[in-house]
Amino acid sequence: MVHAPVSKERIDVDQILRVDREHLIHPLSHPADHARPVVLVRGEGAELVDANGKRYFDALSGLWNVNVGHGRAELANVAAEQMGTLAFNNNYVGFVNVPAARLAEKLIELTYPNLNAVYFTTSGAESNESAFKTARFFWKLQEQPDKVKIISRRWARSCSRMTTSARTRLLNPRLTCRQRPRRRSRHLPRLPFRRLPRLRCRLPPRRSIQLPSRLLCSR
Repeated sequence: MVHAPVSKERIDVDQILRVDREHLIHPLSHPADHARPVVLVRGEGAELVDANGKRYFDALSGLWNVNVGHGRAELANVAAEQMGTLAFNNNYVGFVNVPAARLAEKLIELTYPNLNAVYFTTSGAESNESAFKTARFFWKLQEQPDKVKIISRRWARSCSRMTTSARTRLLNPRLTCRQRPRRRSRHLPRLPFRRLPRLRCRLPPRRSIQLPSRLLCSR
């Protein structure tokens, strides 16, 4: 277990919750679902600790981005050293930095033999958007600019931003399945595919949603 330094500052939970309600907008949530959130103060290894000292298993690893655990002093030291040297620099044409080049080289050593270049992103939204653009650019180079259609699971939660929401038809996640728009899209035709098991969200009865698992595909 990695132990993070314990702050001696006393946390005023009520004050934090008041500030949270008044000034902090939370993604993909409704105020009714956020009436009494858990106030987290630190992490230790695979656990999170709230303001009352209660521990939780961090099954999501943050948001899939704390894969080696919380409180890793060696990682904090390396990050501090890098930020003290160069906090950030973009990778647009005309710029390169030493850590990015070295990380790209290391990833090539660890991945598939047919992969010889990497493109760094910071989120699922940016990753999907970049993949769409790269695929379209590839087919333009192949003199097939009309190959623009994307394969996706219907209502799949690959990402919650506009581009992937449009691909998966999650433009309004509060609608029930029967209320969701059924308009056909030029880039998202629905073709018959084998039936897959239905998925059920374990939500209160008034919000229970059945998600038919179909594929959106194209030729």
